[in-house]
Amino acid sequence: MDLVGRARELAALDAALARAATGARQLVLISGEPGIGKTSLVEAFRSAAVGAGATWLSGAAWEGGAPSYWPWMQVVRAAERSAPEEVRRQAAALGPLGPDGSAAAVDRFVLHDAVADLVLALAGSGPVVVALEDLHVAGPSTAELLEDVYRATAGAPVVLVATYRPAEVAAAPGTAEVVSRLEGAGTVLDPRPLGDAEVVSVLTAQGLTADPPLVDSVLERTQGNPLFVVHTARGLAAGGSAAETGLPLGLRNALRRQAAIAGEGAEDVLEAAAVLGEELTAATLAATTGREPAEVQVILDRAVGLRLLRRDATGRHAFTHALVREAVYD
Repeated sequence: MDLVGRARELAALDAALARAATGARQLVLISGEPGIGKTSLVEAFRSAAVGAGATWLSGAAWEGGAPSYWPWMQVVRAAERSAPEEVRRQAAALGPLGPDGSAAAVDRFVLHDAVADLVLALAGSGPVVVALEDLHVAGPSTAELLEDVYRATAGAPVVLVATYRPAEVAAAPGTAEVVSRLEGAGTVLDPRPLGDAEVVSVLTAQGLTADPPLVDSVLERTQGNPLFVVHTARGLAAGGSAAETGLPLGLRNALRRQAAIAGEGAEDVLEAAAVLGEELTAATLAATTGREPAEVQVILDRAVGLRLLRRDATGRHAFTHALVREAVYD
């Protein structure tokens, strides 16, 4: 299925590549909630960039506790596999980022300079795109290296792309500080939920008749989250209904991970909140969970910071998104 509702973001990425080809290094950050389509956007840009003759290097973090610099290790390995012989030797010399290396044992500045030199060497043959996914779980070292490579590649045909979930970055102080600086230096794309026209496109692609009542029911169920919209459309095509379609497993796990980040006891408090519904107070949740009101208030404050909950002027709380409530309730 073609990427839907992301013409603006793809145009911005294509423009960044065009500017980079003239020697104006570019930094593009893609920020968004789980399921909003950050990876799909990167994949679509990869097709366009490679088709335009750019060298593509990418790496992704994962939530299982990867080593420091893990996305950059993948970038270096890709360079070692696909670059010209001279550059391959340069990549192979980066032992600390190779299969058996230990980046922690190497001077940070020496290592960062070496990676930047590798990117510059590749850029000597034409535009290079380096894409790093999921900065929110990559650790501060990955973001710091991105910042240093950005500084070192000024005037080179390089596009640096990074994706992250803003709520989870905000909960990681070391990473948050670096990402804030990167946001100030580059272009930030913030993909929005899908609207009526985009949902019609998704439903039609599944062979469904996208009449207004069906579109409304899908939007109400999914809140326009692209991953959930596609998942729901496939369920409808298989004979199900929008109301019966459960959250995609990946989306549910991502939302529950955000709830867990709110701290010890957060899952219990948020599960109670999901049962109780709207207009939640620390006192009500404390009585429900058997915890002290002050402890519950700390958890609620963290949940607001993570954008799981919102707080009104009276101090009452509600879930920011029906999908968050459902993921916690499950």
